[in-house]
Formats: sequence, C-alpha cells, structure tokens
Amino acid sequence: MRSPETCFPLLLAVVGMFSWNALSGFAADDATRPKAATAAPTNGPIAAAVETPYLGFTFSYYGPANGSRFLATRLVVLNSSSETVVVPAREISLRVEGTELRMKEVVNSLRNQTIQAGSQLIELSKIKPLADLSVAPGATAGKWLIFNGIPPGIQIPTMVVHFPIAGKEVEMNVNEAARRAMKLKVERIGPRGSLALLTIAGELNTVNIGSLTGVLESLVGQKVVRAVIRFSESAPQLEGTVLSWLQQGAETAGRSESANQQMPVFPAALRELHLAAIPNRSAASLDGTSGPDARIHATDAEAVRAALKTAVEVLPREELLAEIESGHPLTRVAALADGGSRLAVNDLPLVLKYADGSDPQMQLAALAALRHFGDKMAIDKLLVYARRNVEPMASLAIESLAASRYAAANQALLDVLRNEHPASRRLIVRVLAKYPRPIWADTIYSFVSDSDPNVAAEALRALVQTGHPRLLVVLKDALARGPAPIRDEAFQLLAARSDRQSEELALDYSLATMKSGPPTTAMFGLLNRTKDPRAVPLLLADLDRPTGNRSQIINTLAQIGDQRVADTLAAKYAGFSDREKTAALNAMQLLKSPQFRKLAGEALARHDSSLVSAAVNGLQSDGSPQAVNLLVTALEASNNPTVWAYITTALGNLGTRESKAALNKAAESDDLAKRQKAIEALHAISQ
Repeated sequence: MRSPETCFPLLLAVVGMFSWNALSGFAADDATRPKAATAAPTNGPIAAAVETPYLGFTFSYYGPANGSRFLATRLVVLNSSSETVVVPAREISLRVEGTELRMKEVVNSLRNQTIQAGSQLIELSKIKPLADLSVAPGATAGKWLIFNGIPPGIQIPTMVVHFPIAGKEVEMNVNEAARRAMKLKVERIGPRGSLALLTIAGELNTVNIGSLTGVLESLVGQKVVRAVIRFSESAPQLEGTVLSWLQQGAETAGRSESANQQMPVFPAALRELHLAAIPNRSAASLDGTSGPDARIHATDAEAVRAALKTAVEVLPREELLAEIESGHPLTRVAALADGGSRLAVNDLPLVLKYADGSDPQMQLAALAALRHFGDKMAIDKLLVYARRNVEPMASLAIESLAASRYAAANQALLDVLRNEHPASRRLIVRVLAKYPRPIWADTIYSFVSDSDPNVAAEALRALVQTGHPRLLVVLKDALARGPAPIRDEAFQLLAARSDRQSEELALDYSLATMKSGPPTTAMFGLLNRTKDPRAVPLLLADLDRPTGNRSQIINTLAQIGDQRVADTLAAKYAGFSDREKTAALNAMQLLKSPQFRKLAGEALARHDSSLVSAAVNGLQSDGSPQAVNLLVTALEASNNPTVWAYITTALGNLGTRESKAALNKAAESDDLAKRQKAIEALHAISQ
C-alpha cells in the first residue's frame, strides 16, 4: 500500500483543521453542509480528518474477563470535487497493534455509553456506524466511527483508520491527529531547567493523554522531576474522565502510586505535578486542593511557585540571584517569594527595588521575601504597605510582619493593630491567628470586647488559635452576654473543640436554644458527634413544628435515639413527605425497627428515586431471606428502570442463591434495559 502522502496529498494538511465547534450541527451521521464559498464546485481536492477521538472502556457479562475498550471518533470529509463522494462504512477499518477491527452495530454494554465531544453529549445507541458516508459536491460531511474489541490496558495503543475514498486508499493515524489537536508546548524553565512547563492550547482527550504521559516520561529521563501543566484560554473544557484522571495524577504524584487500571499512569519518579487554569475549573470540585500542599491552582504563577518551592529554598545564593534577575517571568516570582531566606543583608536593596517596582507579581514576591530581613528599612517598607490598606499588598505585608522571626517586626505589627480603624484591625487579627505566638495573646484578648462585632468575632477566632489562659471564660461569657453575632461565633468555636468543658458549654447552649426553636446546622453536627440523649425529647417535639427541617431532625434521631424513636417515626411515617420518608426509612433500618421491612416493601412501589434507594439499601443491609424476597418481588412487579437498577445492584451484592435465580430470570427479560442490568449484576457476583 502506498503511503498516505502519496495516496492523498492534502490529507495530512487538513487533519485537525475542523473543530467540533465548527461542526457541532452534525448530530446525525449523514449531515452535510455546503462550503462557505458560493462559487460552483470544481474538480478540487478531497480532504479528510478524524476529530474528537474517545477511547473508552466497556464491560460485558459475556465478554472478556477484564472487559475491553472501544474507540469512537468522527470522520469528516471535505469534497471540493464536482462528483458525489461515498465512503462505504463496511470498508472502514481500524488497525490496532497488528489487529484489524471492523465496525459493527452498537449492541450490549456499548449501547449504554454516552461520550462527551466538545460541549455535546453523544449517545452511542443513537449512532448508525454501518451507514455509508455520502458527501455532495462542494460540501462537508461527517459520521461517527465506532470500533469495539480493543484489548484492555493502561497504555494507549497505536490506532490507524483505513478507508477507501475516490478510488484511493487512505490511512489516518488517530494518535497523531489527537496529539496535534492537543497543541502542546513544552519548556524547561527555572534553576538548571529543573521545571517542565507544559502548555496545552487545544483539546486534551482520552487518546492524546498517552502522548502527554510520554512527554513526561521523556522529561523524567532527563532528570526533570517537577512539572506544571497549564491550559491556555483557547483550550476547551475537559471531558469528565480526563479531568478526574488529571486531578488524581496531580494529587498522587510523588506521594503514592496510581491505582488507575484503565488509563496511562504518570511517571513514578515525578516528584511534583501541578495544574493551572483548568478550563472547567468552575465545574470541577477542587475541595481539598487548597492549603500549603495544593496541587491545583487558579494561575500558572501559583502553580510554578508551588512546584519550585522546595528547590528554591535550598538553591545557592548566586543561582538564586541570577534567577531573580534574569529567569523566566514565572520562576523569577517563585525565586524571590520563596528564596528570601537564602538572601544576605546586602541583597536588601534589590528586594526593596522590586517592592516598589511596576510589576505587581514581583512586588508581591518582594513583600513576601521581606519577612526574612530584620533591618529597619525592611520593616518600615512592610509597614507602609500594611497601612495603605490596598489589597492584596496590605494583607501580604501584614502576613510578612506576623511571620517574621524578628521581634521588632512583630512589635511593629502590634503597634499598627492598636492604632488602626476597625476594617484594618479585623484583617490584622485574622492574620495573627495564622501565626499563633504568645506575644499576640493579650492584645487579641483586648479586642474580644471591641465595639465592632466583626472585630470581636475575629478576635474570638484568633484567641482560639493563639491560646489564652482565660479562653473558656471568654467563650462562656460571650455565650451568655454577647450580641447575637458573637454568641453564634462563640458557639461555633466551642462546638468545634473536643475537650469536655467546651462540649458541655456548647451542649448546654444548644439544649437551651432548642426549647424555643429548631437546632442550627452547627447544633445538629454537635448532637451527631456527642449523641447526648437529653436532646431526644426536644427533637421529637421539633417534628411537630412546621418550621423545622424534619429530614435533618430524623437523621439526628437515628444517631442518638432508641426503639421508642423508631416507633414514633413509624407512627408518623404516613404524614411525612417523600424526602422525610427516605430519612425515616434510613433511621428505622439503623435502629433495627421491626416495621422497617413492611414500609420498605411499600416504598419499592413508589417512583421517588431517593425513597426507592433508601428502601433497597436498607433491605440489602438487612440481608435476611425476607429482605431478599421483598427485593425479588419488587424486581418482578416493577416496570421502572430506576427500580431495576437499584434492585439488581443490591441482589448482585447479596449474591445469595435466591438473588442469582432472580437475576438469571431477569437476564431473559424481553426488556433490553432490564436484561442488561441483570447481566451486569450477575457478572459482579462472578467477580
């Protein structure tokens, strides 16, 4: 076979030329669109591209033990000729590591797959892979290609699509097309080129992640063990699987081995991996990524600084100065901000120069570095910015004074605190709490009774952090006599403490408050932790109040109640909403109520998914023959696919003889969805 360059001269020139956004109107396989030009078609070139590839994983009861992978990608053809062009679907193949795969109808577990292509969600069950692609003269058309049976594994195999068009044999390397679509730029920056900066301007998908990890492997081979992956503004949002893989890789790099068995792993020798400006940051859950060891950052400057921190802190002074003066713009900030402890006294003029410079990032870095100098000029400069009250310089200057190891800097900050207006005092007190030292305690104590409740509340929080001999006395007094904001703050602080005296103060306050109204969220948390039985009659009384959160009350009663509580919930069950019934079922199962099974059986006939889930989970936890019988009966009687999904999963987890018999019966159902759910549960049992 001749090479693609010979068979199809313009093929490689147009691969990646079409984006999903540009072709987002092509929902059907045979959709076409005329070219933008209005001139009549001529005998021009025919060009093709593959785009938006997705390498996914499928699992079937009748398939291989470890499942298999599938490739879904879109073939786009531009026909500039004067004749209609047809690409026969049955002649399209995919070559994977020496094996040739042909397209088949979408069946079995593949029908349940939904993939993301740009901003579109594509249901594979609606794709017709065996339909031919017909492209009219002067038009562009596309169709989805789907190939199943790719062997499982964590490596991305080489995948080449073959098809005939206009009498020519064409082959298109999917991996290469995906790699180009990523638009990856690699730089080595920082001291001794110790940091790899990878910029992604295009699409990162389940195929080109193999190229990404390959680049990192190559860099590790060059002794580069720190990397930052940043996304430019042009990069589209990440598909969910890729986003999770990337976040997990960043969090585990240098800390633990990856447990991912289906996608490429990052090099084990990679010590630091940080992410910056993730395109779908607003949609991603970044809980747990803040703090001193964060791996996911809003900006590339933050990511580079975090990745280089430990390296900068041990860098020889001469190299550090060179990096500050002439390094990469991102590493200069990191070197100055975190390398201050390596600088000498005669380097202070350089730091002061940047503190008053025009570059805002270097200005902030200089203010951070000044905490390592005890010279009066350094302290005075920090005081100037602290008093200006212009953010973020003011906060950083205050923090540097508080973090300084020099007593003169600490005392200067206390002098500022005593003379500033309430807004500044509140900020300073908050910063002091981050650096608890005995020197702060008495000053903070004096602000607990400040006329501004915001300053007083901030002082209470700081006092807990820094410690004070009269801390509990202050908090008790705030509960008894303070205004509402101070009482709330004092209670929150006491409820968060685990010592006996604090818990008793917080519980007494909670029980007194609950006599006249429902508990607050913080009170619920305290009651769930302490399980104080004195709260039970008050919570039961709250069930009859129209303003209380009855679901939350029921959940708390389940934690601290007894059989009498279960009997009360059963008696009130009929009058509860579906949400409250869900909480009541969970509570009765937890309290081992004999009435749970009867009510759970009734719940299985309802259409509320949360209620059904609670009933199924409770019966699964019960595990008795009666519970299994209720699940089996509901599976046979229900025509609700949601109920089938919950029950088949529960029966698969139980794995009893009766469970298997019910699932085998359901696996022969005329309904495809019910049959598929039963097969998946049977496979779970076999594993």
